[in-house]
Amino acid sequence: MVEIGRLANTALIRKGKALSASAASPGYIPLFIGVAALTGLDQLTKAIIRGSLPPPYSIDLPVSLGLLQIVHITNTGSIFGTLKGTQLWIGILSIAVVVFLTISYKKLGQRLQRLGALLIIAGAVGNTIDRLLLGRVTDFIYLRPWPAFNLADMFLFFGAALLILSLISLPRWLLPVAAAARRSGKRNGKGKNKK
Repeated sequence: MVEIGRLANTALIRKGKALSASAASPGYIPLFIGVAALTGLDQLTKAIIRGSLPPPYSIDLPVSLGLLQIVHITNTGSIFGTLKGTQLWIGILSIAVVVFLTISYKKLGQRLQRLGALLIIAGAVGNTIDRLLLGRVTDFIYLRPWPAFNLADMFLFFGAALLILSLISLPRWLLPVAAAARRSGKRNGKGKNKK
């Protein structure tokens, strides 16, 4: 009888751990809200540029010392104007990346990885909308010496950087800082659950 009680207790503990782990794992709702917000911001800025700045004109930002301009350039290539004329392949690759990262999102363990995936999905969706609706991507940020880019390109760039950073192991001198941050996050999470 004692053995049956011990087995039942063990089963309940395992079930409780599984439920708490599933509750801690990210759902798709934050992903969809984040992607919708960032894609909306990207599309809004591109629409403003298309509606207010004819293509050959540019605006110099006085505080940028001539390094930053707002321009209206269209691009049939990829991020930062590369791979021009390969729209079909870029579109297919973008859709494949979005599908893969969306399916993988719940399996990503680190917040950095989830944020990186969210940014990449938002960037790919933003530029794919342009390709499908206009046949080209609107770029408007010109920061010398790089080619012109847009917010979706920035999302793609920083998302990829975050994913790469999450895969690189931290230097030894940063390990205590990372451990302290994890402990602090766990304490804050426990405090919220008690309320």
